[in-house]
This record gives sequence, structure tokens and C-alpha cells, in this order.
Amino acid sequence: MDNETRSALDTRTARRSGTIGSSLDPALHRPIPRPDRSLPPGYIPPASALPKGYRPPRPDLQRSSELARQARRPWISRRQFVLLALALGIFIALVAGGAAYAFTTNNASLAPSGNPRTTVTAFYTALSHQDYTHAYDLLAPAAQQAESRDAFIQRYLQLDQVGGGIATYTLGDSQQQGSSATISVLVTRHGSSGHPTVDIVQLTQAHQQWSIMSIATHTQTATQP
Repeated sequence: MDNETRSALDTRTARRSGTIGSSLDPALHRPIPRPDRSLPPGYIPPASALPKGYRPPRPDLQRSSELARQARRPWISRRQFVLLALALGIFIALVAGGAAYAFTTNNASLAPSGNPRTTVTAFYTALSHQDYTHAYDLLAPAAQQAESRDAFIQRYLQLDQVGGGIATYTLGDSQQQGSSATISVLVTRHGSSGHPTVDIVQLTQAHQQWSIMSIATHTQTATQP
């Protein structure tokens, strides 16, 4: 048997026994190099921050369930809501009543009545407070047709700016005949330098209410001694 035949027989035998790599080619079974994972010499692992023998606390299931029930519970009960709504309604009613009382008290002198002097007092009180809209409402329908609301407001606003607002007013003699009346009013203004004016107010009555028809203003001069 020649060398080639012997070599072929050895190869087949090695394949059958599974030792072809180790007997025929040891380089195939050379170990694969792996990275060195060994710790350096003198390495000391870091100490744990937890104390020795530490055990994590067990969850308090009872307290957790109580907190969950409180979270689901509404922040205000139905009875508390009703009481709060009732208290809020009473507070609003008191505030509204107080405001209405104050408005009525402050404007009692502005309401006209069946007396011509009361209408004149309300008219000049409104002018002294620069409430030109309410003063215009005290004019008779014929006077309102002769002068618009805007023109009336502009006239008395300019008069207050030039001569000063009304400081005092005093009702004088009045004459009444049927549904007509005449009342004189002595008016002083803040910028009139002590020279008052006399307004002759003509009024008319309709539906038991007095309203102002016209006003004639005269300047009162000081008498020489």
C-alpha cells in the first residue's frame, strides 16, 4: 500500500471518529482569544450606601387603600354645597338690598311729585351733581321737542365749565294758577365771583306730575349803598 492510499484511509477513519480536527489539523481547534475581564490588582468594590442588614420597608396596603378612598371622595358634600349656596344667596340679597336702599336714599330728592317746588328742587339738585340726563327728564314734552337731550347736556356742561358748577340754589316765591306755575330760583356758582343769578322757572302739570317748560336766567347785580 502506497503512501497516498494510506493517507486517504486515515482521513476517512478520522472523519468517522470525529478526530479529524484534533489529529489532522490542530490549528483548527486553537482557542479563540477573549478580552481580559479580570479586575486590576488591589481593586476594592465600593461600599454600599445602605446600612448592613437593610431591608426595604413593606408597603402599607391599608394606608394606601385609605388614601385611594380619600382621593375618590368629593371635596365637598351635598349638604355643605347646599349650605354654601344658601349663604351665598343671602349675601347677594343683602348687598343688593343695601345698594338699592342707598340709591333710593341718595336720589330721594331727585324724584318729582305733584308739587311744583319738588320738581324744581329735583331739577337743580341734578344739575348740582352734573346729572344732566336726569335733569333733562324733568322737562316737559314740549321743552324736550324744542331742545334735544344732547344739546341740553352740552349747554349745561359748557355753562358749568365756564361759570363753575352750582354751589347753592334757593327757591323763592312761587305762583300757581291751575296747571301752570312759576318759581324763582337764586343760583350761585363756584366761579361766579359772588354774583348770583335768578332763574324764572315756568312749569306745567300733566297727569298729576309737574314738569319744566322754560327757564329764563337773569343776572343779579349788587345794589349801590
